[in-house]
Amino acid sequence: MKIYGLIFIALAAIAFSACSGTTTNNSENAVANKTVENKPAETTPERTQTAAHSLDPTGTVKAFISAYQKKDVDEMKKYLSKGSLEMFRQTAELQGKTEKELMTSDDMPFKEMPEMRNEKIEGDTASVEVKVEGKWEKTPLVKENGSWKLAFDKS
Repeated sequence: MKIYGLIFIALAAIAFSACSGTTTNNSENAVANKTVENKPAETTPERTQTAAHSLDPTGTVKAFISAYQKKDVDEMKKYLSKGSLEMFRQTAELQGKTEKELMTSDDMPFKEMPEMRNEKIEGDTASVEVKVEGKWEKTPLVKENGSWKLAFDKS
């Protein structure tokens, strides 16, 4: 994985913030077990402004990248898993930086929203392929407290 993929992984790790817990019912589980391949990316601003708990995996990745582009660390944190947050904290510590410095680094390749495809949901895990420098990279997600979160610690 290139350095940009690692930076993307590290950025995702910081951003978990506690969301209100919800209980998943059987109908939600049935929907969560679907697999959607070659799902086209939606670029409407409304998707990124929706509450984190209502976003699908692709929407979560887009919302995170949108928050990164705005350098909005608090917003970025809404879309990251607990494990990713801890990984990011450790990465910042190893590099002698603050989490904010690491999260707002200009090293990220996403000046524009990248292409995304192949969203796959299997229970409480999911993945979305994101095009990074011309290559497709699988981005893992997990469901925490009823919301999809980027799980870069699972890469």
